[in-house]
Formats: sequence, C-alpha cells, structure tokens
Amino acid sequence: MNFGLLGPGSIARKFADACSRTEGVKLLAVASGSRERAEAFAAEFKVEKVCGSYEELLALPEIDAVYISVINSLHYETARKCLEAGKAVLCEKPFCVTVSQTEELIRLAEEKGLLLMEGMWTLFLPCVCAVRNWVKEGRIGRLKYLDSSFSFYAPADPESRLFSAPHGGGAAFDVGIYCLAFSLSMTGQQPDSCRSKLYVGETGVDEMGAALLGFPDKTVANCMFGIQGKSEDSAHLYGDAGMIHLPQFWNCHEAKLYNAGEELLETVTDSQENGFVYEIEAFRDAFLRGDREVETVSHQLTLACAKLLEEIRKEDIN
Repeated sequence: MNFGLLGPGSIARKFADACSRTEGVKLLAVASGSRERAEAFAAEFKVEKVCGSYEELLALPEIDAVYISVINSLHYETARKCLEAGKAVLCEKPFCVTVSQTEELIRLAEEKGLLLMEGMWTLFLPCVCAVRNWVKEGRIGRLKYLDSSFSFYAPADPESRLFSAPHGGGAAFDVGIYCLAFSLSMTGQQPDSCRSKLYVGETGVDEMGAALLGFPDKTVANCMFGIQGKSEDSAHLYGDAGMIHLPQFWNCHEAKLYNAGEELLETVTDSQENGFVYEIEAFRDAFLRGDREVETVSHQLTLACAKLLEEIRKEDIN
C-alpha cells in the first residue's frame, strides 16, 4: 500500500523510517506548508513525490492512505479533508482535541467505508501485547491496580507547540494519552470514574498532571504525566497472584512477570529499533482486509480516551 504524509515534523521521521522497514508499504508522497521542508524530507527518506499542498497530495490516485503528523489542533480538519478525498487515515495521537471532533471523524469514516485509526503505536509493541495476554490469561490473578508514568523535561518556551494552548499543547495531550490508552487496553474496560489534577503553567497549558481512574470491576489505574520533569516512564500491574513490570512502557523492549512471592517467572523482550513498524503492519493488514478499524486501537478506545482527556482538562484549563 502507498502512504502519503502530511506534516513532515520530528515524529514523521520515525514513521518514514518505519515504512522503509515494513514489507508491502511505501511512503510515496509528502506535503507540507513549506515546500522546501517537504523537499528536504523527501530527499532524506527517498520519497518519490513532493506536493506543494495537502490538496495536491490528496488528488493523487495512487495514494491509499495518509499519515497525519501536523500539530494537534489541526488533526481534525486535516483528517476530515483526507476522508472526504476517499483516503484511509492513520492520525497521530491525540486523535483530536475535542470529543465532538472525534465523534464526527469516526462517523464520517464509517459513512464512507474508510479505515481510520489513531496512531497509538505503543499498544502494538510485542512486549505490551504479551502483557495484555498475561492479564487476560490470569497470570497475575485478578488485576487490581496499575500505574503508568510518562514525563520528560522541556524548557517552558511559549513558542513551542508543547506550551501553546491554541496548538493543542500540554502534557495530557502529548504524553498523558499514552497512560490513558495503556490503562484502558490492559483492563479491557472503560472507566466509570476519573479524578485528576493538573499543574497549569504561565502559557495556559498543563505542564504536569495525574489522573486516577476507577473501572466497573473495581480495578484502579493511576496515570502520571508531564512535560516539565523527568519520570521513570515505567508501568506496573498488580494482581492478587503476581505483578508485571514494564520499564519505559511507552517504548517497551522488555516486560517481566513475577508471582506473588516476587519470583521472576517470565521475561519477554523485543529488539526492534523502530516500534512504529508494528502499528504500520497492523494498519496495512486491516487495509488489505477492507476493515474500517483496527481492533487494538478501536474507535471505541479512541473515543473513550478523548472523553477522558476532555474530563481531565475541564477542571483546571478554561
């Protein structure tokens, strides 16, 4: 299948590299608001076609799907244009900045019979998949509590998209989404309660925060996220018969399973340099089957995360 890419920024570089590592996938075209930027990107990653506008790329009949990596606030309008042009869409997280935008894109994709997926690549990593299976198989007994953290330090620069409210900046949108999606994926449920608190900085975006989720079966998930302080970025899952540890869960290369006596039972590892390969493979396979969504990052999960993000941000961000 042939991809077109809109928004050749830093995360797009990882996507382009992953395409070159994925069988049956080709990054055929790139478009940017800056043609010079698009040409430089195309030269580096050997992309055949450089387009001077998004519309020019979407008019190419040989493009099967579009990867969107523009700034958060432009996800909705860009994805809508792609769907209206009849293209399948793989859109970077967070999918949209509001619940209503998320609902509208899902509805439009379903009406047009097009594949649509949020780029939550973490959930496709082999170690994360193994952990999800351990939980389903009851390897740690009944899951009772899980925690995850993803936080890094970035200088508080008002010109950076991270610290720009109009551009959809902030910790919850940028990294909190990883913790939320991970928690929902591991429990296989949608939470019925959410308590949160955010530290909002001078630019009006959340710089640090935490959310405590409660699920119908009484499982509790604690999510910590930030862009103004470095965390361990790990995740733990605790059951009544054992525990699971994932170092740097969002880019996990190792997961360990312990019994209740803290004895190591099993370790899984992954040596893939670019974890984006796994989500691209899943998207490719779904596209070739004619599916409209990918089970691992279903529309239901994307919408649930959008609702959580809106709830988490509403109290502290006006």
